[in-house]
Amino acid sequence: MSQRLFIALWPDAALRRQLIEVTGDAADLCGGRAVPPENYHVTLSFLGDQPAVAVEALSAALDRVQVPAFTLTLNHYDCWPEPGIFWFGPDDWPDTCRLLVTRIDRVLDALDIRVDKKELKPHITLARKVTVLPELPAPAAVDWPVHDFVLVASTVTQQGSEYSIIRRFGGGSRHDPNQD
Repeated sequence: MSQRLFIALWPDAALRRQLIEVTGDAADLCGGRAVPPENYHVTLSFLGDQPAVAVEALSAALDRVQVPAFTLTLNHYDCWPEPGIFWFGPDDWPDTCRLLVTRIDRVLDALDIRVDKKELKPHITLARKVTVLPELPAPAAVDWPVHDFVLVASTVTQQGSEYSIIRRFGGGSRHDPNQD
């Protein structure tokens, strides 16, 4: 049995409310299919299908990753026509975020977990199947204080993706951050 996994920054309930308030109806104005706010996250590494037995070893190894505290400032909208993603993200991302990704990549390499090494572009997907970015007012900036990350299982359904947090790593507690 395998699980489709990814590693991400996951907003707590207060930050999620702030993201909803700032992005408002922007996703609806783009057309496409809006992503439910409970699915908002920033992917750091997509692992794809992994054997269930690997999750325990992966969790133990990720537990040793030191998370450098940093702030990710989300401050603009953009659209990737291919694959039709409308997103909210930073103009630039801090070197400490890159450091965290490098540390995670080292763990994955040590466990021989092969991932797509394309350039990371931190963002929160707001809508899918969008072809053009409409004229939108500039969003207010959202400062996301980062001190942890999560390992997430993804299940694709007819309604879209459903995410289940397996574990949180770093400065936060080990409970589901959606319950904060």
